[in-house]
Amino acid sequence: MEYGLEPSIGKAIMQAAQEVAEGKLNDHFPLVVWQTGSGTQSNMNANEVIANRAAEILGHQRGEKFVHPNDHVNRSQSSNDTFPTVMHIAAAMEINSRLIPKMKHLQASLHSKDMWAMEALWDCGGSLEGSMTVTELALGSQGGVGELSEVLSVSGGETEKRKLGAGESGYKSVEFKDIIKIGRTHTQDATPLTLGQEFSGYTTQVKYGIDRVLCTLPRMYQLAQGGTAVGTGLNTKKGFDVKIAAAVAEETNLPFVTAENKFEALVILWAAHDAFVETSGALNTIAASLMKIANDIRFLGSGPRCGLGELILPENEPGSSIMPGKVNPTQCEALTMVCAQVMGNHVAVTVGGSNGHFELNVFKPMIANALLHSVRLIGDASASFEKNCVRGIQANRERISKLLHESLMLVTSLNPKIGYDNAAAVAKKAHKEGSTLKEAALKLGVLSAEEFVKLVVPEKMIGPSD
Repeated sequence: MEYGLEPSIGKAIMQAAQEVAEGKLNDHFPLVVWQTGSGTQSNMNANEVIANRAAEILGHQRGEKFVHPNDHVNRSQSSNDTFPTVMHIAAAMEINSRLIPKMKHLQASLHSKDMWAMEALWDCGGSLEGSMTVTELALGSQGGVGELSEVLSVSGGETEKRKLGAGESGYKSVEFKDIIKIGRTHTQDATPLTLGQEFSGYTTQVKYGIDRVLCTLPRMYQLAQGGTAVGTGLNTKKGFDVKIAAAVAEETNLPFVTAENKFEALVILWAAHDAFVETSGALNTIAASLMKIANDIRFLGSGPRCGLGELILPENEPGSSIMPGKVNPTQCEALTMVCAQVMGNHVAVTVGGSNGHFELNVFKPMIANALLHSVRLIGDASASFEKNCVRGIQANRERISKLLHESLMLVTSLNPKIGYDNAAAVAKKAHKEGSTLKEAALKLGVLSAEEFVKLVVPEKMIGPSD
């Protein structure tokens, strides 16, 4: 209305648009993703629904065009700037309201005490309203790990405290910090580490995933609105683009801005959608991380008698229609399928983003659909995995200890004393004869029993020596 639209028509358009936003007119939006690649059909669908509803509000009939879908509703706009603007708004809002809070929650459950030093999180320009430091997220009002009784749930910029149930721990890497287990490389026995150290790796993977997504947001916050058809701003007034971005920022409480250089943005926002390819790439990396985490946890929980059996996973439902008592790692399986889908979506976004020609990309609906699908999948899957799996994981201490002390790779601690070749001979002899490392070492005469006991101490093998 500030730029010449008749106030009565403008107010009716605003009311109609609000009804659309509230879902009251959903039946009038029959289009699917697979349409014109610029999104013009969806844009005009919205323009026509808003125009007809605005006309009704003003006492006119549908189809009269008293409120015109192009002259009034689409005034100073083009599908070429409106559709990518909506793409950016939708993606940024979903990332901030769904993805990041749920991944932070997963990070908190996997949490490591090593995170205390990582206060300078999320400093790439992307921020959540009311976001917390890691310490605040992890400790809440408790002030320490030892008395932990709550896990913080961050949603929509608000913080809620959730009481932990019986047998649950909010921080697995802290809970498991003193449990020494055997490591595995190439799926074969390796030197020891703590179960807490293993989970701290998962914690950091999730933390870095959050970092990566937040670092993409400054590009996602740039809006194309005001550039109209090819970025020149034809049929708009000076300052229109800035005011539109400011209004969107105020409405969403996110730092949206107009694209600084519309001709540079012409390539990035109209014809290439690099921000979406970049963000999808970050989501693809998260999918790779979560795939590794889910697989590790389900393999460590394999058994219960004939697998690794180092972890006891929550029993959520019967696992077999024929084998009584069988329980499967369903949450891990669900998460790995989500990760595969996100990886596939990234391929689609990459192909779409690479197919911008001249001043327009005509893969917009597919790109938006694939990215939003990935954001929602990872967010929801992270929440489910945290609630139904991570929260209830327990360590099978007896099994872990048994495997640790049966491992031949404890022989590595003998290297500095007897050398690699002699240590290898000890391991091979023990394996061949089914004996212990100590028995093999004594038979070979490479060191005394006292020396063996002094050197082979798993507790001293989980970090550098003094």
